Amino acid sequence: MKTISKFFLVFLLVILNTATFSQYNVGSGGGFAYANLGTSDNGSLLPMTLVSFSAECFNHSILLKWVTASEVNNDFFTIERSFDAIRFETVGTISGAGNSNNLMDYSLIDNKFIDDNYSFSTIYYRLIQTDFDGKFSYSQIISSDCVQKERGYADVKIFPNPNNGLFELTGLQSQTHFSILSLDGQVVFKGNLNEKSSKMDISFLQAGIYFIRLETGVEWIIKKLVIQ
Repeated sequence: MKTISKFFLVFLLVILNTATFSQYNVGSGGGFAYANLGTSDNGSLLPMTLVSFSAECFNHSILLKWVTASEVNNDFFTIERSFDAIRFETVGTISGAGNSNNLMDYSLIDNKFIDDNYSFSTIYYRLIQTDFDGKFSYSQIISSDCVQKERGYADVKIFPNPNNGLFELTGLQSQTHFSILSLDGQVVFKGNLNEKSSKMDISFLQAGIYFIRLETGVEWIIKKLVIQ
């Protein structure tokens, strides 16, 4: 009875938490199929069943953890990071289990975010799973706010966001310098904020994606800002 109960709990865990992967074939022109629980639309096995994928704050770094329930022909994982959930760069690679029907735990530490070049308030991550035959799959994207917690900006909020150029910044420290940056990194507007809550008007800027850089002394972060 205990064995059956344990199997049933693992089965429920897989059913409730399995993340969707998109299957790609090298040289296929980008065709893909969405599927869960390790099967494709034509009934063939996909290379992996992902039970969970998470990012946690850990000792001034970000701890990435994921669990698989099954793996078929799985060569390795690639972990990628992004600051806008669009453009990604490689953090590292981890060898896969090849073929497995057991729960497998994986982890990787990303400590680059403590560098000034990585002072974005939100960092996004995704997994790429690659087969021995070159096929690969993307996981869903997850995010981490460890940077703003680490640098004392955990309470900073932009509301509303997206907006029409009129918004309020809350949770600021006193004497905060701000810069509005375009997607190519150009400063399009800057100034100083002296209150913990400040209303801003940048409706003169064109609609699009911007970043607001907040500086207090030597500490600073960047938050994404969308003007519609």
